[in-house]
Amino acid sequence: MTEIERIIVDYHRMTKITPKQIPKSVTWDHVTWEYWERLVIDRATNSLEHIQVIGSGCKISHKYEVEGGIESLLDNLGLEELFEVAIGDPDEMFTDPNETRDYTITVDYKTKPQRIISGSFDKHGLPTDYAEFAETVFDFIHVYGLGEILAPAVYCKARRTRNDYIFCSVEFDKGGKSYYYLTEDETFEVGDLVLVPVGNNDRTVVVEIVDIQYFTEDDAPMPLDRVKSIIERYVSDIEYRNTAVLSREPLPDCTPDTIRIWLKEHCGECNLAKAFAVAHNQTGWLMHDLDENDDAITRKKYESWWELESELCQRIIDILIIEDPEGTVQRKSGDKGTHHVITPFMIRNGFSDGSGWWIGDYADLFVE
Repeated sequence: MTEIERIIVDYHRMTKITPKQIPKSVTWDHVTWEYWERLVIDRATNSLEHIQVIGSGCKISHKYEVEGGIESLLDNLGLEELFEVAIGDPDEMFTDPNETRDYTITVDYKTKPQRIISGSFDKHGLPTDYAEFAETVFDFIHVYGLGEILAPAVYCKARRTRNDYIFCSVEFDKGGKSYYYLTEDETFEVGDLVLVPVGNNDRTVVVEIVDIQYFTEDDAPMPLDRVKSIIERYVSDIEYRNTAVLSREPLPDCTPDTIRIWLKEHCGECNLAKAFAVAHNQTGWLMHDLDENDDAITRKKYESWWELESELCQRIIDILIIEDPEGTVQRKSGDKGTHHVITPFMIRNGFSDGSGWWIGDYADLFVE
């Protein structure tokens, strides 16, 4: 591996703009607007600097001096030969007479001669590994963000009083309806993933915190005894491999009768398992909605899905009873409940128990 000492990426865009109205007294027919960028990653100064020059009177600079970080970044970029191959623009490539985008990349090595690569700044003109390089540098910069003095999450946050309760608003679906959960953990931040209980049987679901507010008991948006509490921070898929991540309503535009019709046309226990899984998950989702807002429309929808779930569950139990002449299925049903009884049936048809949600592939339920 040859150690890289410095990388400089220069970018230049030149655009010709033709005004709608040109004074008669001038001899030109267009104006030229120029834009430059420079990225410098330098081992000697232990710095990364990104500079933008917009027109003739605007210069923007961001500089990152990270001890050990720049060295590590350059070492990682130098694991393979960097910027070795560029495809080149084909001969028949269309050329825009009003705009050019060019680049020059300069790489300085510790023991090798300097390399200079230049060309058209586009997919074919750039080195084939430029996208990987750009993503690596972007990820490095993105870690540090834009600080806190301009962040609403910081300057809009009030200090908690002794009588305040912490209310976290969470979303099950990105951009969807938010729900309140309580916590005593003051380290939670907006954007954190946490585990929360859902529904009457408190299924565990992973959600995202989208807002954090402090309320006294008198000012709380809803009675404290109606607000459930966050279980804990979500750490990793490995640690919670048996916990379902159900982020949206399974089949919001579907009805129980649609499932019944589909099942008549698609026989077999595999399709029965699919239909039951979606009915069970849809019922659980609506149960959560009822916890938050018990209105007549949601309740009617919930009851219709619960009826289908019970109906399909009984069909599965009937199959298991036939396979079990000794009657152990019926005894287990009385001792542990139907969920535990039908688990072997669901597993053999490709589903797993994700803490109360049936996890598997029913995306093709209505696809021929």
